[in-house]
Amino acid sequence: MADSSGVHQYGNILLGGRGGTNPGQLKIHPGGFLWKKSGGGKVVEVAKGDISSLNWTRVPKGYQLAIRLKAGSNVKFNGFREQVRAKSRFSSTSDI
Repeated sequence: MADSSGVHQYGNILLGGRGGTNPGQLKIHPGGFLWKKSGGGKVVEVAKGDISSLNWTRVPKGYQLAIRLKAGSNVKFNGFREQVRAKSRFSSTSDI
């Protein structure tokens, strides 16, 4: 869901790869993405300027948003519902 400043926040989103999956809170804001592990601890931040491309993929238990970085690595967020993906305007970095 979005607030008036253009920030979208999603709960129970899993950070894929990097040693398993960790549930957390994902915020999509005009400057990029910020994911925080539930209960504190790990934080992953992706700046809009570091993003090469965005891609939605159907996975078991929902949808995945894969972010390809200009440096060549990927950051993947799992656990989005069909309704979020269908309504999402996030298909390129200019949409953030």
